[in-house]
Parts: sequence; C-alpha cells; structure tokens
Amino acid sequence: MKKKKLITHNKSYAIDKSPLYNIQYTKRLSDILQINEDTIFSLIENKTKNYNCFLQGKKKREIQSPINELYLIHNRLASLLARVKLPDYLYSGVKNRSYIDNAKAHLTGEEIITTDISAFFPSTTRTMIFWFFKNKLKCSHKIANILADLCSIDEHLPTGSQISMPLAYLVNASMFDELNNLSEKNKLIMTVYVDDVTFSGEKVPKGFKYQVERIIKKHKHNIKAEKTTLYKNQSVKEVTGLILKDNTLLPPNRQFKKLHQHLTLWKTLIAKPRNGIKIEWLYHKIVGILNNISYFKSGYKNVIFAIQKEYHQYKNTPANYKKAD
Repeated sequence: MKKKKLITHNKSYAIDKSPLYNIQYTKRLSDILQINEDTIFSLIENKTKNYNCFLQGKKKREIQSPINELYLIHNRLASLLARVKLPDYLYSGVKNRSYIDNAKAHLTGEEIITTDISAFFPSTTRTMIFWFFKNKLKCSHKIANILADLCSIDEHLPTGSQISMPLAYLVNASMFDELNNLSEKNKLIMTVYVDDVTFSGEKVPKGFKYQVERIIKKHKHNIKAEKTTLYKNQSVKEVTGLILKDNTLLPPNRQFKKLHQHLTLWKTLIAKPRNGIKIEWLYHKIVGILNNISYFKSGYKNVIFAIQKEYHQYKNTPANYKKAD
C-alpha cells in the first residue's frame, strides 16, 4: 500500500478539542476512524497478521510496520494526533522543525548534557498507551482498551508506524514536562528530539544527570549510559548528530567518511553493468547524506546534481538491468 501523507488541515488545538477526546462508544470511534466496527475488532483479533515485521540496520533493530486496514487506521490516528498543540521544547514531529533546529537551540550553551532514552518506542507499553487514552483523552475504559490494542504490537508501541512518533511523545508527555520543569528550575534550556533529550546553559549543576535519570526511571524508562555526555569546557560539542563549534553547526566527520565510502562503491557500480543488480538503494543513501551536508556546505549541491545525472543515465540504459545468461 502506498504511503499516505498525514492530513492535518493545518489545524492545531488543545488535546481536549481533539476528535479523539471523550469517546464513549464504539459507534463514535468507528465514525472517527472512518472504518466499520467489525473491521476494528477483526484487526485486533488478527493483529500480528496486519504487521510487516523485519530487521533493519547494522544493529538489526526490529521494525513493526502496519499494513492493510490497520495502516489506514494508524494513518488516521496519526493525522488526528498531529493536530494536538505541542510544547516549545519538542522538535520532532513538529512542522517546520528538524534535528538541525534542535541543535541550534543549544549553540550558546556553555555547558551541555545530552542523553538518550533506551528503546523508547518498545518501552512505551500497551498499558501506558491505555492510560493515555483513558486519563488524558478521557475515553471510556472499553474505548481506551480498543485504542491501546490498535496502537500496540507485542504489548508495546510499534517501531515503524506513523503513530510511533506522535504517540511516543504524547503518552510520555508528563515525563518530558517534569524534565522541563527541572531544567527551568536550574536555568537551563531543554529540547527533545524523539528519544534524544538535551539540556544546556551557563552551568549544569552537580548531580543534575542523576536527577534526570531518576525522573526517567520513575516513568518506566531508562537512559543509555553510553550516550549520556556532559560537555563542560570543550570547544566542540555534539547535539542530535551535529557538531557545535564556535557558535556554528557542522556535520560530523563520520558523515564525510561514510559519504566517501559510498561514493567509492558508486563509481565501481556505475563503471560496469551489474547483471541485473539495482543501485537505487545506494543512490538514496548518497543523496540523503549529501542533502544533510549541503545544508551546511552549499558546494556539495553540485555533487548531488552529478550523482542524479549519473543515476538517470544508468537507470535509462536497459542493458544495466539485464541479467547475464
């Protein structure tokens, strides 16, 4: 099924103005989700058949992506959840905001502490999702259960759905609000980008890291100790994958290294017919990296144009996709 865009109609409202607020009966839920009641219950009963599950990346992360009618329900739910007003500290899933804006917010911070919530989507449980719909959206017990079932797989939030990002924040909003209150109390700036939480200011108080960890654990999550870093007087800092140096944002060296590796392979593949092997996977990786780098170094836009030209020439040469006899 072709991926559908979220439909928000440029609406933004408080959570108690959401169409999902105070749903008491399945007929009303069916109307809002734009799908009949029998289909809803059938999807819950056969939930695992309505996900495409696969491993992704070097770390072999399991991705659960909804398919068929469940995908349509997730798209509808994500469209409605995306209209809920969000706090200033959130930079993910917010229109006209990105990981770049998240890093920019900390450019003037003399001291910065970054941390990462471990397995954020999988550790957002079905029970947490239920209580969000029950307590925050004031749905009936039955409706909260139905929505929790529709929004979970293997007792947790799916990792590859359009609901994953908005629901992960909203379900855990009280945790992030508590972290932000702690930040403001200590005269720090806090930003959140999915599972990355960053604090900056003139001085990060002693013991602040442990206070952050205590709040996160109280809300049934954990931090990645190896990804928690305190930058004190270093001239170079890193926030959401970008380097902060002398009040300037730069892409990290590892991105240039990866680009070099991909371009080397690209030249090899372009030079010879590949016996039917497609190169789209590498093309999209290269263009993705180049788009990130060219935001900071405009000269790399010329490299994008060159790669695009080579790609289209290769793609429009049938012999390159013809398998050898």
